[in-house]
Amino acid sequence: MSLTDRFHHCLTHDCALPEKSPVLLAVSGGLDSMVMAELFREADWPFAIAHCNFQLRGTDADGDAEFVWDWATQQGIPCFVEKFDTKQYAETQGVSTQMAARTLRYSWFETVALNNGYTAVATAHHASDALETVLLNLIRGTGLKGLLGIPARALHRMSVPVVRPLIQFTRPMLEEFARTKQITWREDASNAQTDYDRNFLRHQVIPEMQRLNQSLIQTSQKSIQKLRETDENLAFLTKNHLGLEDHGGSFSIEIKRLSALPFPGRVLREILRGYAFDEEQCRQIAEHLDASGFELTNDAGWRALVERQHFRVVNIAEAAPVESVQIEEDDLMVRLPDGRRLMKMPTSAGAAFPDGRQAILVDASALQFPLSLRRWQSRDVFQPFGMGGNHQTLQDFFTNQKLTTLEKEACWLLCNGDGTIIWVAGYRLDERFRVKANAQRLMRFEIG
Repeated sequence: MSLTDRFHHCLTHDCALPEKSPVLLAVSGGLDSMVMAELFREADWPFAIAHCNFQLRGTDADGDAEFVWDWATQQGIPCFVEKFDTKQYAETQGVSTQMAARTLRYSWFETVALNNGYTAVATAHHASDALETVLLNLIRGTGLKGLLGIPARALHRMSVPVVRPLIQFTRPMLEEFARTKQITWREDASNAQTDYDRNFLRHQVIPEMQRLNQSLIQTSQKSIQKLRETDENLAFLTKNHLGLEDHGGSFSIEIKRLSALPFPGRVLREILRGYAFDEEQCRQIAEHLDASGFELTNDAGWRALVERQHFRVVNIAEAAPVESVQIEEDDLMVRLPDGRRLMKMPTSAGAAFPDGRQAILVDASALQFPLSLRRWQSRDVFQPFGMGGNHQTLQDFFTNQKLTTLEKEACWLLCNGDGTIIWVAGYRLDERFRVKANAQRLMRFEIG
């Protein structure tokens, strides 16, 4: 199979692009990106060029921009060029110049793609880049994810995918293609310097490793593929063995299955990586899997909860307490913030008694309007129906009912005008509001 055929296969298979879907190419003017542009052109695949001038290399950077623009113009290819004040952005945000450039370019790529109908952004990362990434992660310390190299398709927190159609090709393969096709490109002098970690690996470390294995790049590709397959198997087994349930962004896992693993903290680290929980937080959670009620929150807005049977991760904003809802005497229906409704209906004596969970009957003469619906608080006390008028804290009641933290927080309390709890909605009526034999007027409340 020719390099051109392999490239087309990578586009449709590895990058999962629909045939002939328009792509925005990140082109620096260097050998890799110019080869990628030529391959797209030969494949007759619709594309446009995007070039970033980070203004970090003076006239050389301006020369790169001019070179890319001229090539695109000669080929009749749409071209977008943008200048960034990268150093100022880095200082303002308190990040490195490299991180600033990365943030700026991907944000701009997304904007250009969305505004012009491009289905993906393509970068010219290749197999040699993937090996460098693995080695850098290994040197700095990493888990399984850090050994997977650079994926052919990813989102990078963007609404359009980033694809790498050259990821199966080595640098020598690209150099040979460039010579054969007489492709011209711009050399970035900084690529030859070994001040940067990646350049040091590229020019000093990897050549020495290739003395031990001349097929190092190809061998590393096979190893990375095996690790990717292992990672996918682990993800599948984790979801199915642990009883992982997705709740639209949040999720839950069965505690007993998680605790049975030899190293639950390591699994938690992999699962919680996308929720911004760090290594130390995952360790703490793993050590408290037998401590129902333990919880951690992080700066990204996620909350980890250990319950009796499940470990849960929820969004803090979604679980935030809601202000109370007032109920006037002439209200027949009140809509709750969670989407449910409370119905209030006068009822004649002799009506059938509901079970006290979804609906209750109370003595209307005991009601003081306006009533209110609110969430529970730690100091709440009521007299559960059936306990002979004895008081019980709501915390103890919830414990006896074996409610999870989230179930407690989702519970509504129907309260009288003087603050007395009438009904723990969904669970129990208060003894003081039960219907007595001489009751003349009844009121039915139902929630659903």
